[in-house]
Amino acid sequence: MKLTRRIVPMILLAMAVAGAAAFARQTEAQQTTVQPGTAAIWTDQSSYDVGASIQVCWRIPIAGQITISNIPPGSQPTFYSGDSMGTQSCLPGTITPPAGQQCQRLQYPLFGGQGQTQTCSTVSGGGPGPGALRIYTDRQFYNGGDSIHVRCRVPQPGQIRIIDQIEEDTPTTFFSGYDDGTGGCIPGTITPPTGRECMTIVFTYPNGQQANAETCFQTA
Repeated sequence: MKLTRRIVPMILLAMAVAGAAAFARQTEAQQTTVQPGTAAIWTDQSSYDVGASIQVCWRIPIAGQITISNIPPGSQPTFYSGDSMGTQSCLPGTITPPAGQQCQRLQYPLFGGQGQTQTCSTVSGGGPGPGALRIYTDRQFYNGGDSIHVRCRVPQPGQIRIIDQIEEDTPTTFFSGYDDGTGGCIPGTITPPTGRECMTIVFTYPNGQQANAETCFQTA
């Protein structure tokens, strides 16, 4: 009997939730030189690719409500809005389009008022196209019954579909769903038939435009 579904997903690893909710967990701030009583915001790098991780850190004069805005706003205008736990901290995030100069603007409390400051970095890539999207596996050759891990990276939050095809078999959908922009890993098991197998990821942008990327491997 001919089997058209090549890989049986076992467990879908949870993809991290993007947006402000994902940033609730704060980490220790990185060290930087800031004059007492002043505020500062900085990032862990001066340049990034779309889809890369970013660490945004700040120091403020007094604890209180802060807002960190993305300039330009892109698909996520507010990086974080809420209480600052103390006067120094960091939050992780993911770089999203557009490319060019991106800034994080910090609005922070002062006694009797509010202040603001910002930091900027250079962003490369992004937009529709195969360079902004990636799919790959942990190996290039598998035997029947072997475990496989299919990993993907996406340019921003959006709908994805992963299509599985071996030789001239009818393509099947390995995974379909919404990705929060952080990508993920889907484990499975190699099943017959054998041959050259390809996985194609199709990403749909908010405007309906699509991009795709492909990876192939051999099974025996």
